[in-house]
Amino acid sequence: MQKNQVLFLLAGLTILASCKKDEAKTNSAEIEGAYTFSSMHAKTNSTTTSDDGLKTVSLADWATVNNMGTIVFKNGILTNSDFSYSVNSKATGYYYQNDILLDSVNIPLTVTIPKTNSTGTYKLVGADSIYFPAGSLVTYGNLTTSSNPGGGHYKLNGNQLILDISSATDSTFSDSGVMYEIKQSVEASIILTKQ
Repeated sequence: MQKNQVLFLLAGLTILASCKKDEAKTNSAEIEGAYTFSSMHAKTNSTTTSDDGLKTVSLADWATVNNMGTIVFKNGILTNSDFSYSVNSKATGYYYQNDILLDSVNIPLTVTIPKTNSTGTYKLVGADSIYFPAGSLVTYGNLTTSSNPGGGHYKLNGNQLILDISSATDSTFSDSGVMYEIKQSVEASIILTKQ
């Protein structure tokens, strides 16, 4: 369970930091202030293929509940305090051999992220994008880790700051002489409400 909590925490932070732009806007005052974490909705895809013809695909579409935490944007610094949420959904897994579907399964996706804290920097880019050049430093219980650089699009709607994020990562590893490739993607929308 601890591993799932760390994975969901890192997924949430990856969502908060995931696409890159080049030109930085110097005035970040339009989003500055303290916000309450209201909700997050994400669609994820994780595909693992091996050089021996096996492939697994895991798809999930989830929304957070029991959202809490304060997110502060000030002078290019982002601070999360007591950030927490729960997910009670399902993932669907598909298993293939040589591109022939062998089986599928629905897997419960139930996790609660305990209160965490993080800090990082941000830059507004163009008219509607935000970039986190160094990711963020995250404290989760006795564990401190960091997320990768990235960002997304933002919009202000009344007292809400809405962050729309798309992210994709690829990696490889070898196990017992078999080479594996992992492709992961996420599309998410995060809603923060100004305090």
